[in-house]
Amino acid sequence: MPNVSPLDVVYLHLSDIGWSKVVLWLLGGAFFIFLSSWGVARFGARHRYILRSPLSRQEQRMYKLLERAVPEFYIFPQVGFQSILDTPHSGDRMKSVARIMNKKSSFLVCDRQFNPLVSVEIDAWGGAEQGVQLRKEEILTEVGLPTLHVRWRKTMEEADIRKSLLQKSKRARQIIRKAEEASGMDLQS
Repeated sequence: MPNVSPLDVVYLHLSDIGWSKVVLWLLGGAFFIFLSSWGVARFGARHRYILRSPLSRQEQRMYKLLERAVPEFYIFPQVGFQSILDTPHSGDRMKSVARIMNKKSSFLVCDRQFNPLVSVEIDAWGGAEQGVQLRKEEILTEVGLPTLHVRWRKTMEEADIRKSLLQKSKRARQIIRKAEEASGMDLQS
């Protein structure tokens, strides 16, 4: 039996396939690699992201308005329900988690101990968004967190927002009343 090296085996196998096919496969692979690298260099990575503000312009204006209207409280934008709601450890837990998944409060107003007082929602103009907001309000009502719906207008006044917010939350009114008593000023107006 003749002594055959591994290179001889590869050479014999390639000659059976045909050198032209091997060359075509190598050229095709090189061309594919070139196109892939050219595409990445020309169009960027496969997943390209652009940094943006977490709040729309309307939401930014509303956030600033809320901060001025109720400076006694913390305002948190875009708070996920999973951050503020616990689910029961029962057989329906997964159903409860699914119900609050991907839902968030436009703005959450909290006292200085970070206890939620009111959820503020910028009202949708209608359609499917209204249904989502109703489901969100239903969930928050279930846990005793009132929801203040605000239809954005450029002419909104801080005093109107403050009055509406304090009407929605008994706890917020109590905190303001205590602060008034301590300072001797009228903070509710």
